[in-house]
Amino acid sequence: MKDLGEIKHCLGITVERDENKLSIHQKYSVEQILDKFHMLNCNAAATPMDTNVKLCRDDGVSKSVEPKHYQSLIGSLLYVATATRPDTAEAVGELSKYNAHPTEAHLTAAKRVVRYIKGTCSAKISYHRTGDLQGYSDSSWAGTWTTGCPLQAMCTL
Repeated sequence: MKDLGEIKHCLGITVERDENKLSIHQKYSVEQILDKFHMLNCNAAATPMDTNVKLCRDDGVSKSVEPKHYQSLIGSLLYVATATRPDTAEAVGELSKYNAHPTEAHLTAAKRVVRYIKGTCSAKISYHRTGDLQGYSDSSWAGTWTTGCPLQAMCTL
């Protein structure tokens, strides 16, 4: 084993620390996705999905696209959504339903997510030191006891 010092990068995630805060982001991974899918010069989008677009398996209008290309794009977006971009998780999860038979409409919607992460590539998740670390758990998995209150356990670390 070898001590390499404080972590800076791990699996495409950049870790930044200061005295009271730890931040993680994937700016460089986002740039690699933009390059891989030839979207470096695309315009940014304000939201990950267009609320006016309703996706379906086959709309009868859109042509099929190469599944491997679509699956590769969705896989890249899933990693980013899982690691540091929970704001894109709902959109990417919805788009992943169409991996078997993607159409141009699905690809366009996936590219909108890419455009969104381009515009917000400097977004970070920050953890601030504020004193005691507290964790909460719903031990009854959202069930209720006879009192009508969910059972919750709290611990201070």
